[in-house]
Amino acid sequence: MPRAPTTEQLARRLIAELGAVAGDRPMQWVMLDDVMRVLGATWEEAEQAADFAAAQGWVEHRMHSVLLREPGRKVLNGTRR
Repeated sequence: MPRAPTTEQLARRLIAELGAVAGDRPMQWVMLDDVMRVLGATWEEAEQAADFAAAQGWVEHRMHSVLLREPGRKVLNGTRR
């Protein structure tokens, strides 16, 4: 039986998906519901991941929307190497 991803793992997948959706466009807000489906996460898991990512400074999380911030882009660039 596969283990459920940790909140941090899901948060990293969340910022990767935000990076794919937003591309190089700054200030691109994305609905958390849309990302949640791609991640295969429940609403609660997606909220926890978004809250974790926001606490790290990677994203802004407001209600049902998420914005990838510059520190999140740096995390993405660091993990792509």
